[in-house]
Amino acid sequence: GQTFAPRQPALICDDPDTELEATLAGMCFGQIPAYLAEPHLRSGKLVAVLADHAPAPWDLFIYRPQQGPVSKRVRLVYDHLKQAFSNPKLFPQGLG
Repeated sequence: GQTFAPRQPALICDDPDTELEATLAGMCFGQIPAYLAEPHLRSGKLVAVLADHAPAPWDLFIYRPQQGPVSKRVRLVYDHLKQAFSNPKLFPQGLG
């Protein structure tokens, strides 16, 4: 693929929420996660550009090797993540 490095970037950031806010404010354009961008794309506040150059989505897994009893806090975190990743509004690729 091709690499593009702007000579004078408007913003360098490792926080997706901050990048979204800067993009919405018109400071820059950014590579924003779908779960943050989707509502703004639907409302027209954001417009997709360079869609042909978008990175492939990451595979995300929840791994719990123990099938037997687990502590309540591990089970709560596991159940919460499973529910969140199954939400098609947040993760359109779903839980596979």
